[in-house]
Amino acid sequence: MTFKEAFLTKKVIIVAYPGAMRTAIYGLLELFDIANSLFDPENHLFEVSIHEVGTKELLETVDVLILPPSVRGRFHEHPDPNLLNALRSQHERGTLLCSICVGAFILASTGLLDGRIITTHWGVEESFNKSFPKVQLDVNRILIIDGSIWTAGGLMAWMDLGLEMIRRETSPSFVHQLGRHMIVDTSSREQRSFRVFQPNRNHTDEAIHMVQNYLKDHFSKSIDVPALADLAILGQRTFLRRFKKATGMRPLEYIQHHRVQNACDLIVQSSMTVEEIAWQSGYRDISSFRRVFFRIVGMTPTSYRAKWQDQVHKEYGY
Repeated sequence: MTFKEAFLTKKVIIVAYPGAMRTAIYGLLELFDIANSLFDPENHLFEVSIHEVGTKELLETVDVLILPPSVRGRFHEHPDPNLLNALRSQHERGTLLCSICVGAFILASTGLLDGRIITTHWGVEESFNKSFPKVQLDVNRILIIDGSIWTAGGLMAWMDLGLEMIRRETSPSFVHQLGRHMIVDTSSREQRSFRVFQPNRNHTDEAIHMVQNYLKDHFSKSIDVPALADLAILGQRTFLRRFKKATGMRPLEYIQHHRVQNACDLIVQSSMTVEEIAWQSGYRDISSFRRVFFRIVGMTPTSYRAKWQDQVHKEYGY
């Protein structure tokens, strides 16, 4: 028996809840269709259908159920109770549940993500953490696979999820063939290189607001915790506790993110050397700068420039 004769067709449902991103819904549908045609026109890898929420109950048992992103309003934050019950029921039957971007809000509303490490779009990190404190969020990663739960981050991460699903059903070489056919990069990637540092200011601690305002303009200077505590007119232990509570970060981590974001902007928008950028961003030790940059961004400064600068120069004519 050959490999193609041995596989079983996977039944997949893509959930079209109100506000769901149609590009993702039909993009996944067509991705699986293309994979089917390349693999075996007669015996398909995937049997895919779209379920419109509210038109009928989701009773059919399937192999995979996918919650796409949302781009309109906040529909994902108020999911249909019948949909949540259906997701729990499908999970009990062994269905693979997947969310993409803010589709994770719906999946988390079932309680099935409690205690798990998952991902979603980096831009909704604060909102998600407040809504689902029992879920561990890692927005650096673009795809996290945890048994029968898959989560993907970012509006276009449906491609990453779909390709990985196809890879698991076939082989890396088949996915490489699929990528060449579609002219898309099928290598793995992360969200870290796409993130923009957006410090949390949605709190009421005025002393910490004052420190944040200072750091926004002086992050490149030599700064220590005692000086920041003095600025906030607080004891060091009290300052550290309140800063972490208000911003979600320790002061040093917060400063590093400010410096690295400044470095990212300079790398893309200027012709300065990496050493000059490190100095402008507050680092006197180039090795330390490279180490912190890689930890936060997930690539070296040189790789980051190669990835983004040509694209920005073409777009804006720098």
